[in-house]
Parts: sequence; structure tokens; C-alpha cells
Amino acid sequence: MDSILPRGQSKNQKILKGADVSSCSNVPDRISTLPDAVLGQILSFLPTRFAAQTGVLSKRWKKLWISVPTLDFDIKLQDRGNMAKFDGFAKSDDIQSFTNFVDRLLFVRDHSSIREFRFSFDDRFDPKRFYAWMWIVIMSNIEVLDLDMRSLVGIRELPWSLFSSKSLVVLKLSGRFLLAIPCTASFPRLRTLCLKYVMYVSDASIEELLSACPVLEDLQITRERWDNAVNIVIAQPSLKRLTFESYGDTSMQSSNRAGGRIKYKLLVKAPNVEYMKLVDFASDDMAVEHMPCVNEADINVNNLGEEVGWTNIQRRNYGKRICGILGSLCKVKHLSLGGETLKALRAASESRVLLFHNLVHLVLGFDYLHGPILLPGFLGLCPNLESLVFPDGMTCTCLDVGVENRGHVPYFWEPPEVVPGCLLHTLKSIEIESFCGEEPEELKLVKFLLENAMVLKEMTLVCHADCIDMYSFRDELMAYKRGSAACQVCILPEAGDE
Repeated sequence: MDSILPRGQSKNQKILKGADVSSCSNVPDRISTLPDAVLGQILSFLPTRFAAQTGVLSKRWKKLWISVPTLDFDIKLQDRGNMAKFDGFAKSDDIQSFTNFVDRLLFVRDHSSIREFRFSFDDRFDPKRFYAWMWIVIMSNIEVLDLDMRSLVGIRELPWSLFSSKSLVVLKLSGRFLLAIPCTASFPRLRTLCLKYVMYVSDASIEELLSACPVLEDLQITRERWDNAVNIVIAQPSLKRLTFESYGDTSMQSSNRAGGRIKYKLLVKAPNVEYMKLVDFASDDMAVEHMPCVNEADINVNNLGEEVGWTNIQRRNYGKRICGILGSLCKVKHLSLGGETLKALRAASESRVLLFHNLVHLVLGFDYLHGPILLPGFLGLCPNLESLVFPDGMTCTCLDVGVENRGHVPYFWEPPEVVPGCLLHTLKSIEIESFCGEEPEELKLVKFLLENAMVLKEMTLVCHADCIDMYSFRDELMAYKRGSAACQVCILPEAGDE
């Protein structure tokens, strides 16, 4: 049955009111009867500043929180009160109070019991304190180390003892640490590595680090500003998950000493990856070697150079590289392509991508200039597709392109001469976010999908926030002929709308 419902609204909602809490005082203290090991595990899930507050309950609790194997410091000085009283160690909201607290905590506890250390700080403090803490933590057979430090005043290089850790399983670095890899670096147990906004000594830094991680399975790299690396090679046969994000901006499109624009390159050689997320708006040259094991991929790539004067040949060659990347994912089952990727593919429309025989779920960004043209051909590459999602809708609002008046950028939809096979035989679900409902071409595209999806079970339309009245187009849309008699159409407002 077709429907128009507020999103997330349940038909049956029960509200419990007036709960009798008077009997709570007679309930026995079952928490205190738990073994120390269980209570310590519970406290390990809390930020250390909260775990420390349990020390006021009794001597037993004070001993418990001091021995918790997880130390988690998330300190934001802009949030006043975040530094308040750490079990008598800290008496005021200042850096000195906090650093004294950490000093004493590390001094009074058994170092060998530290398994996880997370430290997030948004201000400057004495680098000597930081290096002293790191030495203690690293020498404690630490398994998880997570450092998020955006204000690295006086702190650049990581302690060399870190690179000889035999116990680390997870290493996460966020901030402008200078990644200088010693020749003796060795992480025999490291399985997860996350690098966000770090600085590299040279192009070889990542390769040198990866060579020291023989069992690495999950690699996450995020670049946002110029980080001294131009040619990046990710070669790691043990990888199962790879996330690479490079958000190009004017700083990444800077010039070299000869006056020419720096050309960034990316090469991925990881044949056993099962999940890959590739977001790259900076690299001029990208290549991904054959990945036969990928089940899920999220690809959103383009290059700012396209907007600053690329020739048609350069655009075409870049588009062919993107086709090559998609061709390397021939066995993918779940694929997400951003709208920027469609722009790049359009320039190389004559280049064919191999069929995605295993693809069952496709999330497709929509570029109003190229999406309508590429859609039929791309669906033709997915003979067994079962689910199709348009997360960005099928229109481009004028606000997105700098036009002041309300409305949407027009485009033209021409139905293909040959209906893609997945529409005829396999496609069961379609979801369109940010649906406008007022643009003729958008409705024509929906009409085509409804008429030709012969086994479709459900089409969900989530109306755009600017949609004045989602009922205005309902009658026209519901009157469209449906290729599948079992198809249900559900129209929803965007989350948060009534």
C-alpha cells in the first residue's frame, strides 16, 4: 500500500509515565558485589576523568579506577568545567592542574597494566611532559595508542621508542606530527594504523612505515593540507581495509620552486583488500592495481585541476584513470560512487568499464550535468543489481550553484533506447533522497524507473527540505504506470521535518 508518512514515526508508541522509584532505596547494591576484574572492565569504557570520580565512593573504588587498563583523556580547554576535580589530584581548571594529575596517576599505578592510552588535547603544554608520558606508556606493553593533538607547539617528532613497540595492535595519530621513520622501525603486531593530518619527511615515509607492519589489516590515511608528500605508494599485501581521503584545496594545489603546479600521484597495490574508501580531490594521477577481493567500495574522486584550466585531453586521460580504478573492482558487491566521480567519468565516456556481475547494491551520487547521461549506461554494467540509492537526489538546487532565487538547475532526461537488464530482471528497491517533485525532468526519470523496473518491490522518495508541499505531485506520481504490480511507493519528509 502506497503511503505518505513522517520519517521514523511509529504507528504504535507507548510512553511510560509515573514510574515508581520509591522502592529503589531497598534495592541491594549489586554492583559492589561484582568482582574487581568486572568493575575494572566497566570503568575502562569511561573517560578517565569520569572513572576518577568513582574514587570518592570508597577505598575499594579508588584502587579500582587507578588500576583500570584503559586511560582516556579527552581534554578541551574551550569547554570550561572539563578539567574539574580529578579525585583530589586536580583542584582547578588549568593545564598545570591537569598535567599534575596525569603525572601522579602514572606514578601511582602499575605501568605493566596499561593496555590502552587515548589522549586528545586542544592546547599547548610542556613537550617534556608529553615525551615522559609517552615513554612510560610505550614501555608498558601498550596495545592501543590514540593521540589526537591539533596544537603541537614544541611537539613535532614522535619518540623513537614508539617505532620499536612489539605490543602495539592499534596506532592512531591525528595532528601535525612529523613522521620520521627510523631504519629499525618494527611493528610486528600492528593491525590498525590511522594517520590524520600528519606531516611526512618524504614521499617514502608511508612506504617505510608500511614495510615495518607485516600483519597490518586496516589502514586509514586522511590528508587535508600540504604534508610534504607528493607521490604516495600504498603497497601492502596484508591489508583488508583501506581508507584514503585527500581533500584538495588551494594549499594542495600550490606551485613548486620552478613555478609549475605540483602534481600529486597515488598508487595502490593491495590485492587482498575487502573494503576500500577512496576520496581524492588532489591527485592528478591515480592507479589502483587489481583488487579481486573487494566486496564494498566507496569512490568519490575528481581533481581541482579540472576547474583551473585542464585541457580536454587532460580531462579525458584523468577520466580513463578513474575507469581503470573501477575496472579493478570487478567483483565488488556494494558500491558507492559520488557525484564528483560522475563528472570525471563523463570525460572518458568512450572508455568502457568491465561488467559488475556481483554488484547488488549501488549508491549513486547525482551530477545534474552528467548523471542523466551516464545513468542508463552505468546500470547496464550491473546485470544483477538489486538495490539502488540516490543519496543526493536527482536535482541540483540553485543555492548549490550560487543562484539567489529559489529553484533547481534544469537538466534534460532522455530515456535510453535499450532498457538496462537489471531494471527488467533484478532491481527490487529504489530510494531517492532530497526529492524535489516539482521539476519535470526529475519526474520523467522517476516515471521511467517505475515503468521499466519489472520486479521492483519498493520505491522510497524522501522529499527535499525546500519541497513546499509533497502532496502537490502525489496524484501525478501515483498515476504512473508501474512495470511491477507488487511495487509500493512511499513518500517521506526529510528527517526532522513534520
